[in-house]
Amino acid sequence: MFDPLLELQNGSAALWFQLVGVNQYNHPGLSALSYAAADCSGLVDVLRDATESFPHRHFFVYHDHASQSPPLNAPQGSVAGTPSCRRVVESLNQMTSQAKKEDTIMFYFSGHGFLEDATEKLYLCFPETDLARLSETALDIQVLLKRMKDSKAERQVLVLDACHSGGAISEGSFRGKGAIALARSEQPVEEPADIPELNIAPKLQEVLEQDSVRRSKQDVCYLLSSDVDQLSWELRDVQHGAFTYCLMNGIRSTGVADEQGRIEVSRLYEHVRNQTRQIVHERSGRLQTPYLLRRGSRDIVIGFQDPAKMENLSQLPLSRRKEHYELVFRQYLAHDYPT
Repeated sequence: MFDPLLELQNGSAALWFQLVGVNQYNHPGLSALSYAAADCSGLVDVLRDATESFPHRHFFVYHDHASQSPPLNAPQGSVAGTPSCRRVVESLNQMTSQAKKEDTIMFYFSGHGFLEDATEKLYLCFPETDLARLSETALDIQVLLKRMKDSKAERQVLVLDACHSGGAISEGSFRGKGAIALARSEQPVEEPADIPELNIAPKLQEVLEQDSVRRSKQDVCYLLSSDVDQLSWELRDVQHGAFTYCLMNGIRSTGVADEQGRIEVSRLYEHVRNQTRQIVHERSGRLQTPYLLRRGSRDIVIGFQDPAKMENLSQLPLSRRKEHYELVFRQYLAHDYPT
């Protein structure tokens, strides 16, 4: 009987993670972000803890504060460095080409994306990205999806932490010239009157839907930080984006893993969706609802928690479960992640 957790634990399958976080951009049309690098760094730490019982795991990590050498506790074969389109594409090619059929690959990006409405192409942006030369200096999402589709790995996860709302149009000379940005905000953003009708969220979801139809032999989860016409918020007090903060909290939470200790994407999404909606609404009065598109019959395991160390929350009264989650929330607020 197929058991992805057993395959990961006995070493017959591997986990491959590529995580990217970009704070600083050279182009004036792309504003600096506060916590994208911290999101990437924090999520790496959480995933390393959640996969420490798996013999074969590989991390390719790129964010503004990363050393060119992986930390001493990093799994063998890990790669680290500051982000650039060239480095990310090279690592993407390595990950997707080396992963085996039974392996799982996950690509995570926290930062700006861009939709060029003249070509209707979507790009992920890097410090060197030039909005006049996107095809040369940014990563075309279609290229990313094709690399993942062509991989032998039958279990795949794509996570994008950015905003998919026209209300976050980038300031500068590119407004009204066919470019719509994916951005994140700490403060409410007033929607400019001259927002083009083209909205990035429907186009992104359309692209992912089309890609999912072509994945007849793969189990794939596409997880976006927000839905149509919503901003992805950054939280000053915890120094993270709201979505990735809740994602990290969910992986650590004892209420997300199943009775065997599996941390599966679908169960994790329910936690992230509910917590993100609650936190953002409490802080801003706005709505941020993470979006999940899933294709395939099998869920995807990205981590493990020892059941012997977990409370059986499902058997606790609702009031006790609420106390537990509030305690986890307070503990996480007090935890200082290195960047």
